[in-house]
Amino acid sequence: MKTLIYSFLIILSLSITYGQNSQNDEISGITGCAMDYMEGALSGDAERIARALHPDFNKVYPFIYPATQKTTLVYATYSGLVEYTRSNGMFVEPNERNIKVKILDIEKELATVLVTSVKFYDYLLMEKVESEWKILNVLWVPNKIADSNSGNDIELEEAAIEKTARNYAEGYFTGDANRMTQAIHPEIYKSTSNIIEKTGKKAFRNMGSSLLIEAAAGGRGKIPESEWKITFEVLDIFNNIASAKIFTSQFNDYLHLVKIGGEWKIVNVLWQSGPEYKRN
Repeated sequence: MKTLIYSFLIILSLSITYGQNSQNDEISGITGCAMDYMEGALSGDAERIARALHPDFNKVYPFIYPATQKTTLVYATYSGLVEYTRSNGMFVEPNERNIKVKILDIEKELATVLVTSVKFYDYLLMEKVESEWKILNVLWVPNKIADSNSGNDIELEEAAIEKTARNYAEGYFTGDANRMTQAIHPEIYKSTSNIIEKTGKKAFRNMGSSLLIEAAAGGRGKIPESEWKITFEVLDIFNNIASAKIFTSQFNDYLHLVKIGGEWKIVNVLWQSGPEYKRN
């Protein structure tokens, strides 16, 4: 009996150690990817920043158009960011960079991350592809202390963000296209991956606002409220941008949001199937 107990304890200890080592490996990989992204940009190392990005990379910046004072979205692509880095367009002296990485959340092969520097405040959405973490989506603003949350009521902002996220998820589950429309920006960039059967490789596909709204209108995602099992969390807010997550029985979604005209809108999503996913 003692031998059996001893053997069980050894197996349990090994399992815990393996789990801890595996989690540490993921944290190291995610942090390294974020550092390649920001350090590469600020050092002018195009190869390093390219290593961090997935080819389907999308980066968005909420820019106030001077002539109208309206918020517009400006995009950078993989090639644009790599070549701008190569031109030293974002270069900062090493002792002035002040790069910090904060992993906001990890779920299976998805991660949402905050990386900051003396110049930039960036939210990253990552996925593990062929054993390497890659950045799919970025939402960023300049890192200016004057633009911080000092004048905002954080509780009110969090409540408004949750309302947007619930309009997005519940609009889909109830077939309410109006709620979906209220939640998402017309230029939303929603990404997920699937395995191509014949190659065994991950491929990404994107959804825009028209598909999301029509899918809601058509009742594609309708399920009883008892099956929703929604959990929500605001992960970070900085001025007019935010990172959040909304997990349900059907989907695990990491969100990037922008406050436009006093309302929070979802601009980036990286998602994977939830534990009870039903293909409709």
